[in-house]
Amino acid sequence: MADMLSFANVGSTGNSGNSFWNYSKPDKDGYCLSIEGTVVEIAEVAAKKFGTDEIDRWPQGNAKLNVMITLAKDDGTEVSWEFKPRTKKDKHSNPMGMTIALSALFEACTNAGMPGQHLNELLGKYVAINTRERRDSEGNPIGYDVRCPRPFAATIIRDGDMTKVRGTVKYKEEAAPAATEAAPAAAPVYPAPQAQPQQYVVQQPQQYTMPVPQQPAVQPAYYDDTNW
Repeated sequence: MADMLSFANVGSTGNSGNSFWNYSKPDKDGYCLSIEGTVVEIAEVAAKKFGTDEIDRWPQGNAKLNVMITLAKDDGTEVSWEFKPRTKKDKHSNPMGMTIALSALFEACTNAGMPGQHLNELLGKYVAINTRERRDSEGNPIGYDVRCPRPFAATIIRDGDMTKVRGTVKYKEEAAPAATEAAPAAAPVYPAPQAQPQQYVVQQPQQYTMPVPQQPAVQPAYYDDTNW
């Protein structure tokens, strides 16, 4: 999955000032269920919280990333399609954890005889992407939800105009604004105390008086045997 969604730091960033594909709001301008054009840019973009311009983040603070594919249409305008690439993995039906949108693009690559291993394979290809409305039993349009996600299908029709291709763009987190508060004063630096030279007192050697050995008493040269 990581290899399939790797991006290079080339090309421009974002939607290039053109419109986003409106496939879910019939009451808004530009509503349509299919788009066609040459894939000129594939970008990582920060996902936004629903209905806001606030970046949606993971608990550790990293921005959640979506994929945005920009198509150059035949009339000279561009349209971008942004979608969530990953979903909950299922070891049986979806071991790669790909959304329907991403899976449709890789399926288009393999159907066209391409490896289907990397989104960059779509660059320069003229593709058609479509979806459909969901309706109830009475034919009234209803929305999609987690239990019934929106379907997408994609087809590579032919090679497109490679001169329009800008490349791929990897998302780069914007640097945090510089703090306006004054920096705390630096702690004063105190000079290290100078080592005091040790004072050595020369002690006078103790005077020892050698004891004078006592001379043993001189015994008389005869034996006194009076006590025997």
